[in-house]
Amino acid sequence: MIELDGKKYITDKEASTRYGYSLSWFKRQRYKKLPPPFIKLPGKGKVFYCVTELDKWFKENIYIYK
Repeated sequence: MIELDGKKYITDKEASTRYGYSLSWFKRQRYKKLPPPFIKLPGKGKVFYCVTELDKWFKENIYIYK
């Protein structure tokens, strides 16, 4: 987990564990340019998801929210 501008961000692996969706699901969503929103840090190429945005997105879009 990292913090940028006062917001907490997690990796796709951490998101997979937290929300119960496979790592490949998150990768497929990014490949298809579908939500949930993510950021990619320049240079490292690591993908991060904002925890508050993920919580909101899953709550609004997924029927079974864990």
